[in-house]
Amino acid sequence: MKIHSFEIYFTAPADDLGSEDGVRLLDALVSHGLDDASVAQMGDDLFAIVDREAGSFVDAVMTAFTQTESTDGCAVLRVLPQDLVSATEIARRHGKTRQWVNNLIKGKRGSGDFPKPFALRGAAAHWRWSDIEDYFAEGVTPDEAEVRAEAVFLETLNAALHFRNRSRELSEMSRDADTQRVVDAVLQGNVPLSA
Repeated sequence: MKIHSFEIYFTAPADDLGSEDGVRLLDALVSHGLDDASVAQMGDDLFAIVDREAGSFVDAVMTAFTQTESTDGCAVLRVLPQDLVSATEIARRHGKTRQWVNNLIKGKRGSGDFPKPFALRGAAAHWRWSDIEDYFAEGVTPDEAEVRAEAVFLETLNAALHFRNRSRELSEMSRDADTQRVVDAVLQGNVPLSA
C-alpha cells in the first residue's frame, strides 16, 4: 500500500477552529475516521491535509471524502491537488526543472504542441492538470499513467462537486421548469450529449 496525499476543502458549522465549536468539529472528524489528517483554516476556508495509506488514490480520496461528509454539517467543496497548475508545479509533479517545462512551453523541446494556458492568475499562466497529463500520455510509464488517472479523477470529482454546490444554490432560487428538468436529468445521469 502507498501513502496518498491531498487536501479536502469543506464547509462546516464551525467557522473558527479555535472556538469551542471548532474543537467539537475536529473531534467529530477524527471520530469519523479522519485521524490521518491535519485540519487547518486559512481565512474562511477549512481544509484537511490528508496523508492516507490506501490501495489506490481513488480509494484514499473517496474514503476521506465519505468520512468528511458523514460529519454533521460538513460538505466537501473540492479536493486538491487542484486541476489548475503553474509551470513550476508541472515541473515539480514530473520531477523536472522549471527550465525544462519552459522549453516545452516555448516549443524548444518536445513536439511543439504543448497545451495553451487555461487561465491567468495574476501574471502567471496556469494549465489544466488533465491537459498536461494528456500531453504526456504518449509513451508513458506505468507511474506516469497513474498520475494521469489521478488528474482525470480529481478533475471529474471537482466538476461534480462544483455542480452539486451550484445546483444547491440554484435550488434555493426560483428556477423555471426547463432549468429544473436539466438539473434533474444531470443528477440522474440522463444528459443528452447533442441537441
